[in-house]
Amino acid sequence: MVEGSSLHDVAMRTDESFDDVVRWHAAGLLDGCPSFAVELELVRLIGALERHGVSLDEIGHTLRDHRDVVEEFTKQLTTAEPASIASAAELADDDLPADTLDRVIRAGGLAETLVAPTVDDVVTLQNIKAIVRSGFPIDALVQIMRVYSDAMDRIADAETRLFHLHVHQALRESGLGGADLARLRDSVGLRLEQLIEPTLVYFHRKAWQRALRYDFVIHMLEELGVEVADSVHGQLLRAVLFVDLSSFTPLTAAMGDVTAAEILERFSVAVREIARAHDGTLVKQIGDGFLLVFLDVVPAVRAAEALNQRLSTEPQFPAMHSGIHYGPVLYREGDYVGKTVNIAARVLAAADRHETVLTEPARRRAGELSDVAFHPIGTRSFKGVDESFELYRVEGAMRVVDDRQADPVCGMQLRPNEVAASMTVGDQEQVFCSARCLGIFARRTPSNAWRTEEA
Repeated sequence: MVEGSSLHDVAMRTDESFDDVVRWHAAGLLDGCPSFAVELELVRLIGALERHGVSLDEIGHTLRDHRDVVEEFTKQLTTAEPASIASAAELADDDLPADTLDRVIRAGGLAETLVAPTVDDVVTLQNIKAIVRSGFPIDALVQIMRVYSDAMDRIADAETRLFHLHVHQALRESGLGGADLARLRDSVGLRLEQLIEPTLVYFHRKAWQRALRYDFVIHMLEELGVEVADSVHGQLLRAVLFVDLSSFTPLTAAMGDVTAAEILERFSVAVREIARAHDGTLVKQIGDGFLLVFLDVVPAVRAAEALNQRLSTEPQFPAMHSGIHYGPVLYREGDYVGKTVNIAARVLAAADRHETVLTEPARRRAGELSDVAFHPIGTRSFKGVDESFELYRVEGAMRVVDDRQADPVCGMQLRPNEVAASMTVGDQEQVFCSARCLGIFARRTPSNAWRTEEA
């Protein structure tokens, strides 16, 4: 234990139980800590290891055998300058309502900063207090804090995971070890660390500019009477578009996670570029599907058709489909929720390969377009929705006329020069992207019904 610290202090400041901290201290795991801050990080590390099933003996051996690594880890997390007692006390001396600052702090996942605040913590929390005092709505600020916290968690996770996978692991696989590995890893890591914060500020500035343009357009449309100002806080009229890859689940089963991830990456790039080109907002990715929101139906239709057209030119790529609905949505914490979103997701499931399907409210909102036709495909009822909808299939100048054949196993769309093997079953030829898919199909099909041919 560090002189002047107590087990009660350690437990309170780390959210670990007092009994656990006592056990770890008795086992000698906290001996030799150079500072209280390092001691706190060591306790958090021990707690995480034990929760993942590592015994105290194994933890002790690890701490002794990799002492230099553990010290480097704790050093990285304890570089922030502690706040003075006076400045820390100012956080508690507050004229705001008792739960106001607490709501904002907890929304941002900053509760631990009140226990042992650093200079950065104090500056940030004082800024938050100033925003509250300026009259900014608390509910809105709480949502912003959650968005910041969630987004930064994802960014930090990507930074550490990708560094570990593509730098640390690659160096180990090249044969480096010991001090040489640590030196080169730390050199690359330092360059990344120097890049992170200025680059995040740069990307935020770019995103802020795009968001301001979008917001200005909304204000102008409201002034012109084209866009209806929300009557309920956060409720907006929007076109909701879901896009999804057909046959992605069987593709993953047949081709494996790595190939599926490569396909998804190509899809992701295309979705983002098309969405921005048509003034859409990419709200989130759900597996191989994407939720996008547009101010109106026409740009949503054109985005879906443009994406379909682009993907039809991709080599060895599955077909996509999309669904559109128009109606009120609630904006919460960077997301859009409500019945309209749920219906759009159901409409997606009604769309076949290469199809864009939309509901009658979306069709009516789109009006008459010179280069797009809307063909009725019947009325559908959806699970969990208390009304039926007339659905329309979009056909326009950009409609995909695809002469490719689909691999019956993985769904990959193939041109003649992309076919690895084929099989004739009865009078119908089946084509395959790989010998693997051919083998899977052959095992499912009676042998007296087919003959095969290598491409």
